[in-house]
Amino acid sequence: MNMKPFVESHDIQANERALRRRANSDGYLFFRNLVDSDAILEARRDIATTLQAVNWIDQGTDPFEAITSHPGHVSGEKDFSPVYDMIQRIESFHTLAHDHGLFKIMEVLPLCECPQKT
Repeated sequence: MNMKPFVESHDIQANERALRRRANSDGYLFFRNLVDSDAILEARRDIATTLQAVNWIDQGTDPFEAITSHPGHVSGEKDFSPVYDMIQRIESFHTLAHDHGLFKIMEVLPLCECPQKT
């Protein structure tokens, strides 16, 4: 199965209508280098280290590689929620939501059509 390359949206990032059309037609918006890559890598390493600490990633491997010989875990399993809670406590994970690049897109494309305060 061949995966199609992502359609980049930098060319329309200041155009709300075009962004909404693309999001509706493709189901996603892709912006290469929108978020600081160092911040992404830090969050990935922190999350992977947590997953290794609970044995979801194999011990003795680089957590960043996320190597596992275990079956995957999904929401609803008894072991899932405690680990999910641990991930939610990781500061670097939450810092990503405050990245300047994301805020720039959200200025153009708010998540909801909320009434403006007057």
